[in-house]
Amino acid sequence: YQELHITYLIGAASNAVLCGALLAAAFGGASLPVFVACFAGIPMMGSVLNGYFLFKARPYLLSGWGDYRFKQSFGLVEDGIRFLAASFSYVLVYQWPVYLMTRSRPAEESAAFAISMQPVLLPLSFVGGAIQPFWGTTAEARARGDLEWVRRQIARLRSGGVAIGVLLWTVVALWGHSIIHLWLGKPINLPWNLRLCAGGYLVLAIWEYLHFMLSLGSGRIREASTM
Repeated sequence: YQELHITYLIGAASNAVLCGALLAAAFGGASLPVFVACFAGIPMMGSVLNGYFLFKARPYLLSGWGDYRFKQSFGLVEDGIRFLAASFSYVLVYQWPVYLMTRSRPAEESAAFAISMQPVLLPLSFVGGAIQPFWGTTAEARARGDLEWVRRQIARLRSGGVAIGVLLWTVVALWGHSIIHLWLGKPINLPWNLRLCAGGYLVLAIWEYLHFMLSLGSGRIREASTM
């Protein structure tokens, strides 16, 4: 119902605001709850804005309840629960470990872990923003029955995802310490093996998110929710 260019423009604007908020929080020495609020609140506001433009342009969607059949809800609720579980797993995978470390480990150890996660989260957010439009293009091609185009797109995305992941892995492993030093303005001790693991984790995260988007575009919500 919503034009894809509106959704993607709002998503790009949300990512830009999120990036600026994270930089401001980092330079301002904000605490962990501020970072969590940025990651959760800004995308949520983008979704609310997207919904506003949707119903403003198509008010008939709000007045169409008379033709609604309750049995249609069962399939939608089932898919919605799976998608919600998959979306909530993002918090568990990327945010909960940082919170757990800050609560259970000394400040020196937890600070190093939290900082080492930033070279993973920030590039992943930008790469995820570039990959997300392929959800819509895959769904459109599948609806037209153009499966050959879908196969070519999957092959290109896999090759591109691996190339970008390996490039970011190299940058994080070799120069991650210098980049974080430049970002924070003070030296942080991150051993080479920790940077190497963070870069490898970034490659796996890109590969997982890539197939998550492709699964959603192919209508395989059950498979996507288990990734």
